Amino acid sequence: MMDWSSWKEPEKKHRPMVRWWWPGLDVNGEELVRELVELDASGFGGVEIQAFLIGSPSPNHELKHRFAPNPAYYDMVEIVLEKARELGMIVDLTVSSSWPPGGSWVPMDDSLRTLLMGTTMVEGPQRLDEPVPPIKLNTFYKKQNLIKKFMGGILASWVTENRDQWLASFKPLATVAVKPIKSSTKMHFLRPRAKTLDISTATDISDLVDDHGILHWDVPEGKWQIFTIYRGPSGMTPISDAKSDPRAESLVVDMFDRNKVKRFLDGHLGPAIERFKPYMGETLRAIFTDSQEIGSEWFWTGTFFKEFEDRRGYDVRKYLPVNFVPNRDNQFLHVVFQNLKPCFDFVAQDGERIRHDWEHTLSDLFAENYCGAVSRWGAPHGIKHRIQTYGFRADLLKAYGQADIPETEQLFAGGVLDFLKLAGSAGIVYQKPIVSSESLVWMQRDYMTTPLKWKVAVDRLFVSGINQVIYHGFPYAAPWKEFPGHYPWSPPDYSSNLNENNSFWKYFPLINDYVTRCQSLLQQGKIRCNIGIFYPHFNYDYKYLKDEDLGGGYLEGYDGKPPSGIIVWWMNRVKSNIDKMTLKHQQVGDKVMERGYFYAHVNEEVLLEGNVDNKQLACGDARFDAIIFPFTTRITLKLARFLDSIVERGVNVIFYGDVPDGQPGFLEHEINDEKIKHIMGKLDTKFHFLEEGDDLGLFLEEKLLIPPGIDYQRPVKRLQYICKDVGDKSVYFIRSGREEPLDLHLRFWEAGKIPFELDPWTGEARLMPVFSSAVSVPKEYVEISITSSQTRTTIPISLAPYGSKMIMFVPEESCAGTSLTHVDHASIQVTRKDTGTFQALTCKPGKYSGVFKDGRKFESTIVLEPPPVMPIHAWKLDVQHRDIDGTTEVITEILDRLKDWRDIKSLKGSCGPGTYTTKITLPDGYFDHDIHLSLDLGKVHDVAEITVNGKPFPPILVPPYKVEISGLQDDSNSFDIQVTVTGTLRNLLVGYGKRDKRWKHYKKRKRMPVGILGPATIVAKKIIKCE
Repeated sequence: MMDWSSWKEPEKKHRPMVRWWWPGLDVNGEELVRELVELDASGFGGVEIQAFLIGSPSPNHELKHRFAPNPAYYDMVEIVLEKARELGMIVDLTVSSSWPPGGSWVPMDDSLRTLLMGTTMVEGPQRLDEPVPPIKLNTFYKKQNLIKKFMGGILASWVTENRDQWLASFKPLATVAVKPIKSSTKMHFLRPRAKTLDISTATDISDLVDDHGILHWDVPEGKWQIFTIYRGPSGMTPISDAKSDPRAESLVVDMFDRNKVKRFLDGHLGPAIERFKPYMGETLRAIFTDSQEIGSEWFWTGTFFKEFEDRRGYDVRKYLPVNFVPNRDNQFLHVVFQNLKPCFDFVAQDGERIRHDWEHTLSDLFAENYCGAVSRWGAPHGIKHRIQTYGFRADLLKAYGQADIPETEQLFAGGVLDFLKLAGSAGIVYQKPIVSSESLVWMQRDYMTTPLKWKVAVDRLFVSGINQVIYHGFPYAAPWKEFPGHYPWSPPDYSSNLNENNSFWKYFPLINDYVTRCQSLLQQGKIRCNIGIFYPHFNYDYKYLKDEDLGGGYLEGYDGKPPSGIIVWWMNRVKSNIDKMTLKHQQVGDKVMERGYFYAHVNEEVLLEGNVDNKQLACGDARFDAIIFPFTTRITLKLARFLDSIVERGVNVIFYGDVPDGQPGFLEHEINDEKIKHIMGKLDTKFHFLEEGDDLGLFLEEKLLIPPGIDYQRPVKRLQYICKDVGDKSVYFIRSGREEPLDLHLRFWEAGKIPFELDPWTGEARLMPVFSSAVSVPKEYVEISITSSQTRTTIPISLAPYGSKMIMFVPEESCAGTSLTHVDHASIQVTRKDTGTFQALTCKPGKYSGVFKDGRKFESTIVLEPPPVMPIHAWKLDVQHRDIDGTTEVITEILDRLKDWRDIKSLKGSCGPGTYTTKITLPDGYFDHDIHLSLDLGKVHDVAEITVNGKPFPPILVPPYKVEISGLQDDSNSFDIQVTVTGTLRNLLVGYGKRDKRWKHYKKRKRMPVGILGPATIVAKKIIKCE
């Protein structure tokens, strides 16, 4: 007999977590404990403390600025840790008050560094004894008021208030002379136009500059351009951080220097190491680094030249001028201009190769000296490092691999699946058991998160390889903030306010139970993954480039109007080369998933560490039958040789859209390019090449005979899954991204196993009522019989709008004592009742039949149609409306047809709850013994609690909004129906905004649909007993 107790009641460690926003340190210990208890009771398993000042108009200026190393910070955290330990909850701490990592304890010498550059032109021959060229400043920094207005939140006051003083702190790092091909000293910062330089003349003349900045040089004949590169502090400060004292100044730490990173961590948590030791490793689980929103003109660290030469094999000093790319390293400007063009360049792609080496080196230093260094610092204390690596132009997979817990988010890139799968892929290929996500965070969608959108959001994470949800977020209940309480992200208009004033708070335990049960299985075992997609790019495009369900936070058919405005237009616009390449990459992933494959991103590091076993490349937990290189024009010689070797051993390598013809880096590129071309010349005999537009999924299945994880039997858009092998069991989570219901037959490679459907809402586990078992065959037979249904277990699946299923395949020998009676196949959808009997429902006359697994057959002929669908038009609606002053009034409407509350003048500013009541009497024919009756409310926004003739049903949070009412009629064949509906707070706040200036920022926001939209009906169907 199977024991499902751990599924029904999972351990608390599998619960979702939430980011806990404190208004700095303006918090009270008793209130923190109260809130922690409430979170525990509502199904949260832990908190991530973020004590920052965004959206925090706290009047207590002294109190809120008590962050580390102020003792008050450690006092408050210890109070939380002690209570969390008592409750069995987890606590993570942000690595500083906000992001990027930094604080008031970071000294100037340990702060993030940047380079600036100046240039001038000279004519030789002549003797030059003149100052080196002064700094030419980015246009953005030239106007002090622009710095204050747009950068005041991220630059220290000594930059925004005294630019000249900041510039005076910069010192010459290197001076380079080179002959120009196209002569100009003008530097275009916003839209660079690269002026070409002669690489053969590039000379490092730094040793000719004296301590006073005077260049002493005998200029050779001809025109020469002199460049001086200066080093100095970036001046960047963490965004709206709480400081140790109101008068303190914070600085971002140099993330490329491991020693500075260590001193930074020691300064944050070092003073409390002994106090926190009893909690470390269990209650105090991890420190968290948020996304890399860093503003620097040109990243630099003191050891860079040595690191570059050690890693890339040559001295980069004389090539410095072509490495300056305006706004590339300032994420606040890069998101606008997306510029990768330098002001100066070499011809024949030499400059591009050198810049690749430059970024590659920075990427390595970020991964090893920050991501890895934080993990290494925490390991002796039992503390893990959780990190969002994107935002910085790095090899995101390698950076994830250096940390302990890769994390993604649903705001960046609109939360598209391909982006989410980067973190999920890191979990697979670097074998990270927990992969997390900052969740329920979108732009222009504040107070628009419904239970359905919540479910869709977490479902999308699960199929991307994410197995720990961290909501964004829960704000501290600040007494100085009006209803609905302190919420740091509204204004502006981001994220989800999950505090106790949320209209769905009472339903949070139900939603969190759903998430917890899913995570309890998805946090175990290994993901099945047999397709790798090469991802060689630094960072990921932040834009939302293609439509997906819940993309950008908008859920088609169940939402208010989609986001709009100039920012949204820009975020959806496919314009730059970065946009175009990213979109192509995403579309390749879609083509693979539409055929039932599950893919993971891979980088060069992952591939080179892989081992071939039985014609598969083993990389971490993945077993790749094929590696796809989409639109890849450059790979290293080392990787080319590796690919050549694994193809010999049976691994499929596919080049899609392009074939590499050289290496990305500079050193010995002429020689290596030819060697790479020679290897790639074996396309006809060893590698595979597909043109852009070819059906990649079809090629995998029909030409290479690679079995998909699930056989869809046809391409299916917006259907995704994940499969995990948990011991001898296989767990599938399958979800639809469609607004309409989806019915299909899926085939699984699970011979000898029995499928059970697991319901994450209730914790129930039931044998699938209908499935055709696979025949156990040797692997060689499977490979040549991929089209044969006998090699796979076939299951009919019905998915509600945006619905999902969780199926566990259990070895038959583990099911002893469990009845395995099931239908093998049938001409109609069959269900199993609680009594163990089988039935089907139909509204059409006809002959229906089916066969049980043991050979028994059932047949039934329906001659007459069931009674017609009975519409329900008339309702009385009583809505509880909270007024601005906190009092509640009841608004009553008599409806002759169902309407969206937005279309009812008295209710367009209400969110409920509102109770619909009606009474309907049906003729005798509806109550025949072979009639099944259901109440179908159609479309509902957003939660429905139904009572019929005094019988309450469990709350319905997601479609379908339907309950069975057979046998519930009273003596007069009538039904008294009561439906209580609750919507989001959005419309209430919009109404407030139109009446009171305290809520004025909601005045023009888009409203959400609320109410029963219908059509509401009573549906009669004929019962077919499958006996």
